[in-house]
Amino acid sequence: MGRKAMQHNGFGVCEGEQIGVTLDRDQWTTILQTVSAVTAYRWLYDDGLKPANVIDLLLSRAELPRSLAASIEETVTTLTALAKSLGTQGEADRMARNRQARVARTRTSDVIASGLHQHLQALVAENAMLHDAIGRQFKFG
Repeated sequence: MGRKAMQHNGFGVCEGEQIGVTLDRDQWTTILQTVSAVTAYRWLYDDGLKPANVIDLLLSRAELPRSLAASIEETVTTLTALAKSLGTQGEADRMARNRQARVARTRTSDVIASGLHQHLQALVAENAMLHDAIGRQFKFG
């Protein structure tokens, strides 16, 4: 267990990191592979595979089309286009813009400190509220 790792799964491992966290490393790598973000990760972060960087990429980096930030940005863009087309804005537009601003201000360190699971649960709950607001705004049943 106490040996230093030099490289794992194609990502440089940070100096001083211990072997024995293979399961965690493999899980973070699998997440990146699942969303086809391994190459993007390597381009943006040159200091090896770090959970904080994976979280940053998948939550905050709008240039990654599969990130939450990109999805939130697309929601705002779509609702803005609908508002222009219909000539009205409403609750869903405000909720989406507020969420976009809040996510832009959120730091990865804050997500980690408060708990990634809890942060994601809050985003899922917020998505459900936005879903309901869109239904009301556009009178979907």
